[in-house]
Amino acid sequence: MMLFYLDLALVYIREGYMHNRNLRSAVRIWDCFICLCSTLIIFSVAQANPVFTGDAYVDFPASFAVRFDDPGGMDVGLPHQFPAGTIVGWDVKTLYFYYNWSMDTMFVGVDFSGIAGDADGDGDPGRTGLVLASLGGFDEPDLGGTESVVLLIDTNMDKKYELALGVNGTANISSFGTYNFVGKEYAPAFGFGKRLYPDPASLYANPSASKPDIEFTITHFSKLPGFSFSPSESFSFRTTLFAGSLADMGIGDDLVPGPAGTVITIPSGGGDADSRSASENDPSSQSSLNGSEGRV
Repeated sequence: MMLFYLDLALVYIREGYMHNRNLRSAVRIWDCFICLCSTLIIFSVAQANPVFTGDAYVDFPASFAVRFDDPGGMDVGLPHQFPAGTIVGWDVKTLYFYYNWSMDTMFVGVDFSGIAGDADGDGDPGRTGLVLASLGGFDEPDLGGTESVVLLIDTNMDKKYELALGVNGTANISSFGTYNFVGKEYAPAFGFGKRLYPDPASLYANPSASKPDIEFTITHFSKLPGFSFSPSESFSFRTTLFAGSLADMGIGDDLVPGPAGTVITIPSGGGDADSRSASENDPSSQSSLNGSEGRV
């Protein structure tokens, strides 16, 4: 289509030079064409979506999205029987958010230190390793059993979470979705209520060694219960993320940054290079950053 307009503009310019009557009109058409191309290029750059690969750190560049780093670092504890340097699959490094206002879609990435759901850090999220088995614990496949990864969202900023997105502690990866949250922020895995229909959340992939992180989209984001913003406006929401299990025999859970959560602010026009980190957006979030400690 763009080539068609280019050819059309060139025809008018040639005719203008030949007859000298349409030159001014031809120049106007050419100028409009250049402006259109520039607008399309700028728009495509500003609204270039993350391309999911299962590696959130790569898929959400620092200048591209709003990010929140776990202030506790690698803070998930584990029993002393595990070898030094074991990285368990509940330790969260960074939360990423990118909002495409023209699509009204939120892109979410959760960057794990290891493989999401690999409770015992043996490199396979669907297998119970020898150490964990000797302790009587389980590393279930497909985030099954009591394994859970949950993103809580407080849409209306009333310090009560309205939504839970992810996998609850009684199901598996096939149940990944968006639910009303009816539980306590201290136990997000067991607070799932009614599922939204149609469900706006779509998971990219079941975590694995080649796709270690969790990435998903949330369509019709401004229409989620509790929101009252238009897609092109700046908006904020409070959030926290839980990852853990009850069957891994003393391996810690992660709650980033803690039950009180942190505020994510998306600038007007979506999450582009002008986005700031969550801690910069909300200084008060610093008071709640000590809630992501692991248990032993």
